[in-house]
Formats: sequence, C-alpha cells, structure tokens
Amino acid sequence: MTTSHIKDGKKRPTKPRQDGLLPAPQIKESHDQHLDADKIDGSMTLAVVPYPGMANGDVVRLFWVGTRADGIAGPPVNLPAKTLSDSDTDPSNNPGSVLTWTVLKSNAAAVRGGTIALRYQVDYASPSQPDDESVERTILVTPPSTPELPAATVKDLTGSVINPIQFPEGIRVVVAPYPGILAGDDLLVYGTRTGLGSGQNKNTVQYLRIDQAMIDSGRIEVPMPLQWLLDNQGGAVSLRYQYARDDAAGSGETLELTIREPLVLPTPTVDNSVVTEGRDELNPITAINGAFISIPPSATIGDDDSVIAHWKGFGAEGSYDAVDPAQTNPLKFMVPSTALPPNFGKTVEVTYSVSGQEAQPPLQLFVRELTSHPAITCEGAQVGSPATLRLSAIPPGGALLSLGLWSFISTAQSVRLWLTSSAIAERDIIAVRQVLPAETTSGVTARLTTTHLAGIPVNSLFTLRASVSFDGGHSTVVFKNPLQLKLLD
Repeated sequence: MTTSHIKDGKKRPTKPRQDGLLPAPQIKESHDQHLDADKIDGSMTLAVVPYPGMANGDVVRLFWVGTRADGIAGPPVNLPAKTLSDSDTDPSNNPGSVLTWTVLKSNAAAVRGGTIALRYQVDYASPSQPDDESVERTILVTPPSTPELPAATVKDLTGSVINPIQFPEGIRVVVAPYPGILAGDDLLVYGTRTGLGSGQNKNTVQYLRIDQAMIDSGRIEVPMPLQWLLDNQGGAVSLRYQYARDDAAGSGETLELTIREPLVLPTPTVDNSVVTEGRDELNPITAINGAFISIPPSATIGDDDSVIAHWKGFGAEGSYDAVDPAQTNPLKFMVPSTALPPNFGKTVEVTYSVSGQEAQPPLQLFVRELTSHPAITCEGAQVGSPATLRLSAIPPGGALLSLGLWSFISTAQSVRLWLTSSAIAERDIIAVRQVLPAETTSGVTARLTTTHLAGIPVNSLFTLRASVSFDGGHSTVVFKNPLQLKLLD
C-alpha cells in the first residue's frame, strides 16, 4: 500500500487540533460516524493522517475499544504498533505517509449496535519531544441514516477505463465541496484494487488538508500516483474519498474503474489447422477429440478480465462459446467435437472476447468434409464382381444390412438407407431419421426384405446407398461406399 500527504504537490505538516491533540483516526468503511458491519467486505482499513514532526523511529500505537449495544465490552482488538522508517517496504509505515491498519470484519460484527472508540498515541523518536495523542473518535456500529456523498470523478477521464499512457503523471481525483466543508478538514482518497489480484500492495491512500482557497474555488483535486496505475494495470479498482474533523466525518460513494491500456487482441489460431491456397483449413479428424482455439500471447488480458473463445458456426449445434481455459494453458480453449460436424464443408468464424471486446479480425476457418466413409454390408451376399444376392437366401424377416460407424457419429445426425435400380424408383429401407443411441457404438442396421426387391428383375443390378445429414437436414452427405449387388433367383 502506498500513502502520502499532499498539499499543492508538497509534503507539509498538519497543525494540531483542539487542545493540542492530533486528528482522530478514521475507518474507511464508515460514513457520518456510523459503520454498517454488514457492508464490510472481509476487513476494514483504519487510517491515521500524517502528524507534525513525523520522523524515523517514531512509534505509533492505535487503540480500538469496542462496546456492545448492552454496554458490555466487546472482544479485545490488539493492533500492532508501527515503528516508522523510510526504509520500510510497506509505505504505510513511512514518515509522511498515511498510516493504515487492517482489522477483520468480525471485530465490528461483534459489537453490532454498539460503538467503536479509536485513538492513537505517538512516542516520538526525539527524546526532547514529549509523547502525543489524538482526539478519540467514536463510531456507532449501525447503518448510517444519511446517504453517502456523491462519488468522486477523475479529471479528464471519459468513461470508466483509465489508460495509464494517457495519464503519464498519474490521475487527479476530483471531489466536489461537500456540505459543511471547513478549512482544516482532512481528506483521504482510498485507491483499492478489487477482484482478482487484490492485495494490500495494490492499494494506496492519498491525503489532502482542505484550505480556504480550495473551498473558494469550488474544486478539490487529489493526485494519485502513476505507480498505482501501473501496479494495477489490467485490473479493477475503486476510489472512495472520506473527509474528517474531530467531530464529523463523511464518505463518498465508491467509484468503480478499470485500469488498462487499449486492448490488443490479435486474431486467434486453431491447433492443427493449415493454410491451403491462402485459406485456413481444418481436417476434422485432427480434432476428433475437440478443437483447440489458441489466443496469441501478445493479447492484452488482465487479471480481472473474463475471456471467452467463440466458435461461430452453423446453427446452435455448430456454435460454441468456451469459457474455461485448458488446465495446461490459460490461452487455449477447447471446442467440443460435437460442434464440428454441422460445419463440415463450411467456414466457421473463430474469435475470442476479453471483457466483452472481441478480437478483430476473426479467423475464417474452413472445416473440411470427412474423407473416410463407412461401408454397407448385406447378410447372405456372395463376394464377386459384382457381388450377388439370391432371393432364395433372404430369410423371412429380411437380410441384415449393416452400415458401419463413421467419425463423429451422434444422435444429433440423421441417416437414410435406400436402394436404387434401373427397373424401379428409389426405395427407402430406412427413411430419413435420427441416429439411435445404440447405433453410435454398433452402427446402423436394417433388414432388406423381398418386398424391397419387388420389381427388380432377376440377373439385374441394384445398389444400396446411405447418407447422413450433419447439420439438421440443411445439407446431405451421400456416403461414397455404396454396395452394388446382382439379384439372383
């Protein structure tokens, strides 16, 4: 967490308050001296503004006294003392910075309906400077009865996305003068990382002492450093301001923002696809267990971003949105094999979106047709050139016809089996119907009866053919392995 005390760009001491006491502590999540325990998200931030004479070696002790609604003392909360040091890697322990402590929500919930009294004590490193203490602030642990103040804005920002490149010196948070504003008020602005990647090291607290010139101008601006923007690149953040004096305090509504440079979203690729005569093509057999969409490593994707890979094919069955990346690679998304067949012989638009923004241009991927087709066999047929089938060999229930399995077979597909002969019109053995569940593992079967062969002269040829529709009947693929037989008596 980074913190600082700023006035007109320079660090300056804060004057002691009433009776020589230092300013009272604040709770970020409070408003109007009230704290709604139910609205605390996990923990609270306690803040102490910079005090005069702040120096290395000072020891600051913050005291929390909770009292339940019935007047009984709440559970003790022992906060660690801070020994200030410029070399401390936690900026909230540096002289000149806002000092912060984190307290779990449960400590406020334990005194719901009661009060929290906060004060702090400073033991100066200089032996010539006597110890000092702050005004005590009492917070009622009940929801505030007054609405929060209007949210802050960011100077020169349109929308809710901050591009750090456009703010090379950081941003300026604009706070409108609030009712009852007074010169000498302490104003804190909390910059907090939210969502994925959150942590104390991603937060900052900036401090400003209100003076009369700010009140007269009607404009209050609090700088937020560029480093905070860079630390939160690609993430979601919030801004919340809070004013306080010894006997009053108020907080603005939270302003939700995203920090990111303009998205760079290059066109994705699909594993095992090839370029043929300038066209991206996919042999479906190479994706029989699913097609993998690969997002280029150069794509701008932040910790908080939602990423969806889109396979925009023919109809609902041929389209798919992949929201979960592969376990081994967060930039790969699998499209199930069931989404391929409706697109055989068609072009699919493949892209991805990052927090709603799609990559452009999409990949135009042609999915090739299957080249391997199943064969038809007939019970009782004799091998030859051509093969033969005797009418006398056909059982009363018909000769068993079998259509072998084909790649990607599923119950979403429709199949047809029929015979042709120069002597008769096409005759269905299986009229168009859906593939049955059992047929996805054993193949399609039917019975060829003598009735099917009626009208075909003995010693003439007939052909058994099969077809499938992969796209709900929009188109039909005739399998390339028909069975031609010569009918004998």
